[in-house]
Amino acid sequence: ISGADAVQPTRIESYPGERAHLQGNALHGQVSPESEDGIRAEDGLQFVEIQNLEISHFGSARVPGTPGTRGDRLGRGIALPGVSNVTLENLYIHHNNRTAIEFSRGSSGSMNNQVIGNELYRTCTEGGGILIFPGTRYNLFQNNLIHGMGVLDDGETICDIWRGNSTGSADGISFDHGGCAQGPAECGNNEIRGNVIFSAASDIVGTEDSMDITASNNLYA
Repeated sequence: ISGADAVQPTRIESYPGERAHLQGNALHGQVSPESEDGIRAEDGLQFVEIQNLEISHFGSARVPGTPGTRGDRLGRGIALPGVSNVTLENLYIHHNNRTAIEFSRGSSGSMNNQVIGNELYRTCTEGGGILIFPGTRYNLFQNNLIHGMGVLDDGETICDIWRGNSTGSADGISFDHGGCAQGPAECGNNEIRGNVIFSAASDIVGTEDSMDITASNNLYA
């Protein structure tokens, strides 16, 4: 549900002193083809703050002996098509199949959003920490910790299952090359600053194609 304006936004957050946990069906390798995104916004959502939540274990996989199940392009922590004036803050998003946070065009583009102070860990296959599709402009990505994106083999059962179904890379922050290469009208005027990114296939990718993107004071290890 959209908020009224910047002064009266809709807030989704944990009770003070606690952290609510949205947990998918894939915990401990119990893979379900019905499990998809943790939070998926309605196209055109605006003036919403999502804060202080834990989101994990969303995704599907090809289950042996179960025809028709799939393991691609599902299992995002938060999916945001065509949203504006949305703030994501102090979230812990981990162990999802594909992409912790994903912005896409939707019907009118994703603009004027803020992603601040979140920990994004262990996207298992592709998409990585933050995936930005064409039509995403004028957004701020600041002071996020992004690590363990799809490249480590540490014997975690659910990630091993998902990785077997995908060869895509999991980057820290990535701009979709195909559409963003069209220039600032598609992916420009985004600011990326003060983030810490390590143990990912790449740190920040796609900015060479996506003109007018500012990346400053980020730490890569």
